[in-house]
Parts: sequence; C-alpha cells; structure tokens
Amino acid sequence: MLNLESDTVCISSGIFQLTGGSPLGGTYSGVGVSGINFDPIIAGNGYHSITYSYTDENDCSNSTTTEVFVDICSGLKSFSNFDLKISPNPFSKSTTLQTGNRLNDATLKVYNLFGQEVKEMKNISGQTVAIERDNLSSGVYFIQLIEANKTMAMEKLIIAD
Repeated sequence: MLNLESDTVCISSGIFQLTGGSPLGGTYSGVGVSGINFDPIIAGNGYHSITYSYTDENDCSNSTTTEVFVDICSGLKSFSNFDLKISPNPFSKSTTLQTGNRLNDATLKVYNLFGQEVKEMKNISGQTVAIERDNLSSGVYFIQLIEANKTMAMEKLIIAD
C-alpha cells in the first residue's frame, strides 16, 4: 500500500521524504525519486508515477503505484503595501516600475516560476525603477520589492518576445 501525504506538490517545494509505503522496509522508485526522497524539480511539471515495492522474508513481493502531480504553482497572489504600477507589462526590452511612495535603499528581486532568483537590483531610491530584460528569456516572472528587510510588494512580470 502507498498513501502519499499529498497527490499534488509545487515544483519549488523542495526535496521531501516519501512516507506511506506499507509494510515498512520497501523501496520507492520513479522519476525524481532517490532513496526515500522525492525531488519535484528533477521530476518536472506534470504527472509522475511513484512505485513502492516490498519483498518479505519468504521472497514474496508486491508493488503498488500512485500518481503525484508536480505543479508550477505560479498562483502567487500579487500584493503591494503601496500604489505600484508596472508599465508596460508584458514587455520585451524594458519596463518601468512606479511606486506611490518614495523608496529608500530598496532591493528588487526577480524570480522565475521555479522560485529561483534570476536578477537582483540593490540600492534603489526614488519612485521610478527601470527594469531591463538583460539576458532573461521570455516567460512569466515575479518581482519582489524589499525595503528595510520587509517585502513591500510582490507582482507578476511577463517578458514577451
């Protein structure tokens, strides 16, 4: 028997231990499985089969398989502690972030859909910030605006070709 804690995980949730295989002492296998651990990033987005196999002392064996869905989990809620506008969004070369309040020594971080930081801009002051595409590929990103060690805003950013 194999009962996973959840049949859906976010790709950015990190490696976690597989539990629920019964009787104890069996082995797990499948894409993204290493020993008793599952890595959603290695498995990738989509449905994946995880198999639990057990062989007893009489050499009788059995296995069971269950599906787990690795989701991109891009449903981050946008929020802002002040009036924030990104224009244009989507953009192809550069965009401008405009705040209703003056920033003082803020940091802007850009994350891809896997939750990996792909760009950082430090020491931002003023009410307008130009964000250049640089070497980022087209796709959906999230920006985090941090001031005084506090997240002031989290917004979706779309880069188009």
